[in-house]
Amino acid sequence: MKIRAYHRNKYGTIPYALNINKRITLPEQAQPYQKYICPQCKHRLVIRKSKLGKVYFAHYQKGNCTISRSSKMLAKHVLRLKLEEWLKGKSPPIEIKSFLGARYFLPREEIKEIIVDFQPEIHSPTSHIALIDKNNFLFLGIEFRDKERKRPIKKFSWIELDPEETLKNPYLLSSLSTKSSLPYFINHVQLDLFDQE
Repeated sequence: MKIRAYHRNKYGTIPYALNINKRITLPEQAQPYQKYICPQCKHRLVIRKSKLGKVYFAHYQKGNCTISRSSKMLAKHVLRLKLEEWLKGKSPPIEIKSFLGARYFLPREEIKEIIVDFQPEIHSPTSHIALIDKNNFLFLGIEFRDKERKRPIKKFSWIELDPEETLKNPYLLSSLSTKSSLPYFINHVQLDLFDQE
């Protein structure tokens, strides 16, 4: 699925780069003579400036990178960026919404690390983003799909997201699946957002 113009204008086609220490760098933070790589294809990026003065990243050489053509790949990196900010306490809370269900806050104190393209076990599907808990176990696998899986993943805590919905609001992770295995806190602790006044 191609990236809509609205999302391109909001996030750019490459929302961030990785510096030489593999840390996330936003276009506004980039230094002209530093080296940056694409978080998707790992090829070199350069800093560009639009006619309106907006700074953005572009590939040094055109190639086959999917980040600038696929809403799934853009959603993966936008959500990673928002989760990294959230983990540092620099963004609003992240919520999970089960299919036709209630909304729950994602517990920041449980998450130790965020990994992109993580495969929990051999012969298991790869999650686009994995939240790893303090004991180095998969807390939640996040996968972007256009429609629900026919056979849900029940062995792991897993959520399937629509990339378009994630790009509209990366702070609300709405599950596509009616049968996914969601994390334990969703099954036990319901936080009704309207009763917290």
